[in-house]
Amino acid sequence: MLGLEKWFAKKPIEKWTVLDDCNAPMPKMDGGPWIIGGAALEFLQTRDFQNTRDIDYFFKSYSQFSNYATKFKRIKGAKYDSGYDAHYRDKNYTITVGEHTFNLIGFGFASTAEIIADSFDFTVCQVWTDGRIYECSERTLNDIENKILSFTDTQKRAMQVTYDLKSIEGRIRKYRDKGFEPDEQMIEFILKYL
Repeated sequence: MLGLEKWFAKKPIEKWTVLDDCNAPMPKMDGGPWIIGGAALEFLQTRDFQNTRDIDYFFKSYSQFSNYATKFKRIKGAKYDSGYDAHYRDKNYTITVGEHTFNLIGFGFASTAEIIADSFDFTVCQVWTDGRIYECSERTLNDIENKILSFTDTQKRAMQVTYDLKSIEGRIRKYRDKGFEPDEQMIEFILKYL
């Protein structure tokens, strides 16, 4: 995995505003939990979480998940909900603090952030952080720098079996709106199925 120090030479991070302002429990790179996916990507690109509305925490175990859920519920003014996450998998907890939503993902527990990120659909979402340290693969970094939207190897295997086309269509549109352009393989998929 690749550390992303060069991104921080541009603008140092003094505090992680949303987590600090909301008194949210901080993730930890060594042993979890981790913030993985779109929120980590957005913060990496902008160095500002103030406009990030959807922050996903992933965990190494149910015990860690439960512990963090308890910590989040103690945040003054937080609204708490349990239900199913945006990807229609097992239970999670959603905590809203002001305009920000923290999703505590209650599935896919793993010993490392890399294992969890390997299950994601797009390479540009395979970024994880504790707010201070960022990691991703070299392929992911290349796709971010060049604004390329590519399916991950895991996603390619999943599509050979079956996939929720409505869900993937919305996600492709979301990342195109952020300036990412589909690669050739994704364009072929779009032309064939969407």
